[in-house]
Amino acid sequence: MKITLHFPNKEPKNEKDLYTKKTFTAPFIPLIVVKTLTEMREQSENNLEQFNDEELDKFIDLICITFVDQFTADDFYRGMSTDKISEFITEFHDKAFNIQRETEGSSGKK
Repeated sequence: MKITLHFPNKEPKNEKDLYTKKTFTAPFIPLIVVKTLTEMREQSENNLEQFNDEELDKFIDLICITFVDQFTADDFYRGMSTDKISEFITEFHDKAFNIQRETEGSSGKK
């Protein structure tokens, strides 16, 4: 599993150089993360796209655990693009529970 976060450039040369992208890799999602996600699903009245603040914080903590603390929750909040967050959370959840969704344009027929 991979994630790309944006970090402020300490010495930007221009507007396009304000952030540096860093990609992190996790070889697998630990079983303790899956266990905690299962508990969260059982206790939550919300679906993935409608986490309350506490649920979102806990979910992001699980992401940090999966990536072996290569980045902090604060790094995640500051570096994850708003247009990618829903997609990433869904991907993370699906990978944790081995859910395979059909992508646009695929009908499943050969």
